[in-house]
Amino acid sequence: SFDILNTHIYRTHNLEKLKINANSKSLFGGSVYWHNDYSTTDSLKIFVILNDTSEETGPMHIINKSDSTRIIKKGFSIFKDGIMNGLVEKNSKVTKLIGNKGTIYIADTNKCLHRAGIPKNKSTRDMLVFYIISSSKKFAGIDYDRATKHQFLGLRRLLHKY
Repeated sequence: SFDILNTHIYRTHNLEKLKINANSKSLFGGSVYWHNDYSTTDSLKIFVILNDTSEETGPMHIINKSDSTRIIKKGFSIFKDGIMNGLVEKNSKVTKLIGNKGTIYIADTNKCLHRAGIPKNKSTRDMLVFYIISSSKKFAGIDYDRATKHQFLGLRRLLHKY
């Protein structure tokens, strides 16, 4: 049994005009840096690709649990070691969430290091994310009376222009 804790829609833009380095911590809330979500261990995320996604459109990057654990145990720091083309890429195999519109991925983003890919040129990448947690009750659908605007914060990324 599970419950949907929240949903987000993310649009990732090309960031060529912005310099991405250790001083740009605010970019996407740090999601362009390798990180994990540090949420409850009984949760997973379901990612639904909303447009055809290739290397060109900046797919999400993720590494497996064992490589993530090894890197974190070495003292991993998001804004020091989490930069692109740094420690993570040199010490693990990166999987990129590439696929056609409608492709679904399930990931443990609490234990696996991951980051947003950056689209090239003027491309964008759209993704719908369901954050699910275990529940003692059988899933009965989304309770719209309980849903809050917090569940839809990712929508601002979809509408934000850089």
